[in-house]
Amino acid sequence: MYWLYWLFILILLAAAAGAALLAYRTYVMGETNVTNLNIGGWFFRPRPEPRLGVIEQASVDARRKLVLLRDAMASSTSS
Repeated sequence: MYWLYWLFILILLAAAAGAALLAYRTYVMGETNVTNLNIGGWFFRPRPEPRLGVIEQASVDARRKLVLLRDAMASSTSS
């Protein structure tokens, strides 16, 4: 039962650290609205757009493949 006490203390310390982190971020960013904190955005950011795109591919033989690549950023801005 002694370990249960320390587990409870550890959970309390983790919650206090999380609250301090949110308070610090609110103070630094100046956001007082709770919906703008976006906690999930720290860990689950959107994937960046790929830089290269496959235009064509052809099998040369059983072990090799010929692939034509193009800069995806240049093709998306030129249209």
